Amino acid sequence: MVKGIAEGKSVGGYVFWVLIYVLVLARFIDWLINRYFGYMVKAGHVAVVSEYIKTGNLPQNQFEYGKEKIKSRFATTNVYYALDSLTGKAVKQIQKAIDKTGDKLSFIPGMEYLTVALNLFVGVSLGYVDECVLGYTFQHPQENAFKSACDGISIYAVSWKTVLKDSAKIVAIELVCIAVLAIIPYAICMIFLGNSSFLGVLIALCIALLVGYEVKKTFVDPLVMISMIKTYAKAEETAVITSKVYNTLNKWSGSFKKMFDRARSEGAAFITGDNAAAGAAGAAGAAGAAAPQPQGIDAF
Repeated sequence: MVKGIAEGKSVGGYVFWVLIYVLVLARFIDWLINRYFGYMVKAGHVAVVSEYIKTGNLPQNQFEYGKEKIKSRFATTNVYYALDSLTGKAVKQIQKAIDKTGDKLSFIPGMEYLTVALNLFVGVSLGYVDECVLGYTFQHPQENAFKSACDGISIYAVSWKTVLKDSAKIVAIELVCIAVLAIIPYAICMIFLGNSSFLGVLIALCIALLVGYEVKKTFVDPLVMISMIKTYAKAEETAVITSKVYNTLNKWSGSFKKMFDRARSEGAAFITGDNAAAGAAGAAGAAGAAAPQPQGIDAF
């Protein structure tokens, strides 16, 4: 049977290879759209979601609102690409630094299992942190784009434990969704194919992967992104950024330092003392409220 598939001598073999080509073509088209066109949709979606979460107001014409926010926030497309790319790299580099912290505490019984769990939970959230940071830049249009991105990443760095709690829920939801999205199309295909041969299993699996991937990208990913932005917005309200945070992240991440240096070269001013400056925490400090203790990098 396998030989027949390889030589393409059976109808099933042709169907199998057609499905493989369809999967590859779908993935390429998805990459092409996201690379050259999808960034507008993604950024506009983030702008609308962030506005609703922050203010409770949903713009009437969401497409036009998102488009105008992108134009007003980023001078050129290249600025957005540079910021988005550096943000993603910076978050991954910071995560590696957190992993190393886990290694330093390996003498604690069970710490290696905690680090594995941390990698799993935060690994899911990392795919959405850049959207959270992008939303933060939209909510602070008066600041330099790279400066606000640095602040957004800093908020994540000092609040990762809070984000991690909800990441566990998101991991569970995604795993369940992926399982359901894969099992249902697979079962339907197997019923129609009417056999459980090796070829039938492969064809059903390819169809299930294609359907599951597209449904996940269309429905599951946006819902997870909204959930992550909501979690991030809550963390922002109590996050505290100090000069120590900037200094630590500059050491941990070369990409963060690039954004930090570019923001300063464009005239942005960063904290030089130990005063808090993040979200509602800064306002609370000005009002005389006690600033919450950092729970992220300052706690290491």
